[in-house]
Amino acid sequence: MQPFRSGRLYHADCWPDLTFTLKEDAISVSGAGRLDCASSAILNGGFYQADTFVNRRVALDFDCSDPVTDLRHYLNAQGVDASRTIGLLTAADLTRASVQEARGDGFRMVVCTTAGLGNAAKAGIPRTVFPSYRPGTINTMIFLDGLFSPAAMLNLMCTATEAKSSALWDLGVQDAESAGKLATGTTTDALVVAATQSRTYGLEHVYGGTAAAVGHAAGRLVYLTVKESASSADK
Repeated sequence: MQPFRSGRLYHADCWPDLTFTLKEDAISVSGAGRLDCASSAILNGGFYQADTFVNRRVALDFDCSDPVTDLRHYLNAQGVDASRTIGLLTAADLTRASVQEARGDGFRMVVCTTAGLGNAAKAGIPRTVFPSYRPGTINTMIFLDGLFSPAAMLNLMCTATEAKSSALWDLGVQDAESAGKLATGTTTDALVVAATQSRTYGLEHVYGGTAAAVGHAAGRLVYLTVKESASSADK
């Protein structure tokens, strides 16, 4: 679904405390407390703990010489503690964000994707490269309630990436520089996996591949959100 087509606030049905807010130039996510994160985010990426997640929209000609400092200044101006925030950048239309959710054995999951396809690319072939960040970007955030090992979180990132590429292939999205070659992503995609590490379900997830229940759910939801957001994206 695309909740920001008609509103600015969304609470996940399966996880009501998890709140998505569309602001003038960002989607902010909070309400689930401090989460353990594994991500490729531009701000506080890697393994980190955060309670706020901000996907900020910037112009295509955004000065990307120091995006981390710029994003910190932006968050400070919004009254957001940058040290507790995972920050992403995109040039995609945020109203076209797609959100999907699921419950499973020992977990709840909510996935949000924003997709811009202007710099779609196929990994593994020669192409133009740049020394710094450029915000075309498919950004995906996966929120998990449950207990996950570090390996499972990294495994989920692999599964999510496979699902993203699968969605783009099924849409026929092509590499922007190589006509006829199907894209596997864009040149600046970012992915966040964030987990409560709650023990209330009585089990720990140690796998995140496509045959694990949680991995299957992540793949399905990422596929759906990428496909829906990318289908309505400015090319």
